[in-house]
Amino acid sequence: IYTTTTAGSLSFWVSYGTANSYATPSTITAVNFAIPDRPADPNPSSTDFVRRVMVMQFTGTGCGYCPLMMTALRNLKANEAVADKFVIAACHSYNSSDPMYLGSGLSSAFGVSSYPSVVMDMRQLVSNSQESSVRNAIENNYNRIAPLCGIGVHSEVEGNTVVAHVTVKAAQEKTFYIGIMVLEDGIKATQSNYNSGLPGDFNTHNNTIRLIDGSRTYKGYELGTIKAGNVVDQIFALNLDAKWVQANCRLAVYVCTDEGNGYYVNNIVATDGL
Repeated sequence: IYTTTTAGSLSFWVSYGTANSYATPSTITAVNFAIPDRPADPNPSSTDFVRRVMVMQFTGTGCGYCPLMMTALRNLKANEAVADKFVIAACHSYNSSDPMYLGSGLSSAFGVSSYPSVVMDMRQLVSNSQESSVRNAIENNYNRIAPLCGIGVHSEVEGNTVVAHVTVKAAQEKTFYIGIMVLEDGIKATQSNYNSGLPGDFNTHNNTIRLIDGSRTYKGYELGTIKAGNVVDQIFALNLDAKWVQANCRLAVYVCTDEGNGYYVNNIVATDGL
């Protein structure tokens, strides 16, 4: 157990015998304001949840073909038949000169080698940017598995720190893992575009992953086994960069579970703000 009387980020590494974790320290954030209350459950007796697919969009300002995928995703978000079935989280990993560059961690973890690409539920990579192909992948993943959990989020911000009190409620007994992202909308940056005939503004970037906290594998922190109808709490404390526009930022919380051949996203929820 570690305790501190000073707010801020603290980094720890440990040693045991001849082994140590110096190269991969653990970082925690200590806050000096009240943890938000547990989010209210509007129907405590229900385990009937809405499912959404997590669509990680791999892109970058230097990617001239990426506006093709941007267009497909925009059109699908404008289509009422499919818009509420997925949440977009855009990872800018193509070029390091991109002001939204997140690094290569996510793209390496999910085997992204061509741009544009999307990864559905952390399990299926799709590089075909035709709208019909992207929609089919979303629909197939949406129908792949039932929603096994519901997610509640109550967050508060003070200065450049956001604390989120998250609850996960199980529909059936499973082991769950949880991760969280900070997304920012409305970022202005010049986008390369090899398809000048495409309609719309490609220099305003939305759904941009600014921060992801989901363990070193990105599949999330283990919540343990949750019995059907039970709820488990998780607290996240996230440090925001002062350059991010907080009014344009929001949270996305995702939960993974075992599907027999791996752990994949079962559900995701995005908030309207911080």
